[in-house]
Amino acid sequence: ALERVLADEGLRVGEWFGCLGDECGWVSGEAVGAGLAGAGETVGEVLSSVVSSQPKRLAVADGERRWSYGELWLRAAAVSRALQTAGLVPGERVGLVGGHDGPLLAGLLGIVLAGGAYVPLEPWQPQSRWEAVRAAQGLRRVVTVAGEAERAASLGLPLVVVESLPADAGGEALVAVSPDAPVYVLHTSGTTGAPRAVMQTQAGLLWQLARYAGSLGLGREDRLSWLSGYGYDAALQDVFGALLSGASLHAVDVQGGGLDGAGVLARLADAGVTVLHATPTVYRYLLGAELSCRHELGSLRWVVLGGEAARASDLALLASRLGPGVGLVNGYGLTECTVATRWVGDARSRLRGEWLPLGRPVGPLSLRLESAPGEAGWCGEIVLRAAGLAAGEGEGESRVYRTGDLAYWRADGELMYAGRRDAQVQLGGRRLELDEVAAVLERHAAVRAAAAAVWPGPDGVLRLAGYYEAAAELDPAELRAHCRGWLADWAVPVAWLRLARLPRRANGKLDRDALPAPRWGAAGRRLPAGELERQIAGLCAELLGRETIGADDDFFALGGHSLLALQLIARIREQTG
Repeated sequence: ALERVLADEGLRVGEWFGCLGDECGWVSGEAVGAGLAGAGETVGEVLSSVVSSQPKRLAVADGERRWSYGELWLRAAAVSRALQTAGLVPGERVGLVGGHDGPLLAGLLGIVLAGGAYVPLEPWQPQSRWEAVRAAQGLRRVVTVAGEAERAASLGLPLVVVESLPADAGGEALVAVSPDAPVYVLHTSGTTGAPRAVMQTQAGLLWQLARYAGSLGLGREDRLSWLSGYGYDAALQDVFGALLSGASLHAVDVQGGGLDGAGVLARLADAGVTVLHATPTVYRYLLGAELSCRHELGSLRWVVLGGEAARASDLALLASRLGPGVGLVNGYGLTECTVATRWVGDARSRLRGEWLPLGRPVGPLSLRLESAPGEAGWCGEIVLRAAGLAAGEGEGESRVYRTGDLAYWRADGELMYAGRRDAQVQLGGRRLELDEVAAVLERHAAVRAAAAAVWPGPDGVLRLAGYYEAAAELDPAELRAHCRGWLADWAVPVAWLRLARLPRRANGKLDRDALPAPRWGAAGRRLPAGELERQIAGLCAELLGRETIGADDDFFALGGHSLLALQLIARIREQTG
């Protein structure tokens, strides 16, 4: 490498080390095992094949109910027939509002069986987002569950309520559609302040799932966890990965189910899950707590991490809590390609550095790094090439998608993540465009210009800060209320800074690197009074990584989230009984 540098004074830094083996070209995916359990060219056909072969086997358990494949099919079929009767046409987008349980699953599958494309509308999302999605997708009807029917009715569209339908009505359930027909439309954060749609086809979803199931060797004896919300691509791996492999799906609502980490883990242990799929944050929350014999996970084969960067310490946690028989998968994917690469290790693996590698492409998918468009290199943007991508340029196996993620090939041949080309970040496993937050802030009548950035809090966890130009200091509570009209709670800044001028580069663009770091000090004005208030305030301060906290402070406004809230509840119970 040094000889090349000395011989060519025009060589760029990115070219100093050349390529490592074949890594500067297209790297092909690793071979995977047999894919899905059923046959067919659409999701409905494959599911029908699985159900026919094992109608009495357990399909889904959610704590309240245990449905066999046959029973789940009957309930989904009832939804499908109701939609057909209402005039649903193949390919039509249908809103989906539910919880984290069997009825939600029946509604989702019912839309798919009827030939529609389901569009998740999650209850925690603000009404403005629902309205934006409704308008963009041309929604004409909504499938919902009894507990969310009142909220779903706020859109003013006809409802199909899953629990209100008879499960034994006659008629054909499965509508024939093309493999190229849409099966779902998910929405991610967009730079303009409006959600960005990602549509996947029937064939594209089957391609993703076959690679996932094959890479883990999924079969009818497997029991998969379902922790992710139905509006995220991670849920696709759990829901369809289980049901189209003939396995069982075990739903546990981590965010809103009222269970602390020990409770969630106990449910998974009781179910005998063989595949635990979670973000690294949730994984650390579950396995980092004090465990007992009630949390025996002896059936576990795989821990699959994804949605955010995984650390070497995550592998150490697996080694200390689960032993050598459990494999750890660090999965890299996007909404446009749920399963892209994976790194596989176990308790005996030896690592270099703080972060887990991204691994290699999975199955029939190719990857390369581009230092500039069309220029392959040892570092640069991750570019994917395959037939089943939900977005990109080109057709068939030549379809290419530029991810916006940066990576580099390490000297030992491992692919390592290196950030983003744009202002997109990951918060708790969720993708967020910082420009979306800024666009929402700029809708405030008193804000001239705005920006957002993430910074590590006192506890090392990334938190969101908002910056704005205004004639006078604005009340943080007012800013939070304004943002909550457009953004989910987790996407609302927890710190606010008014600046005379946002820092800008010579070309007039925002210089995000020059934004000042926020102050994470306590914002409360009233000190805790009485032993109980002091005890609870101390626990809050400890979890939030603060020295002190005021008695009237907003736990969530100071950086708290649902997982921390569950930890807080558990600790209060421990200390107060």
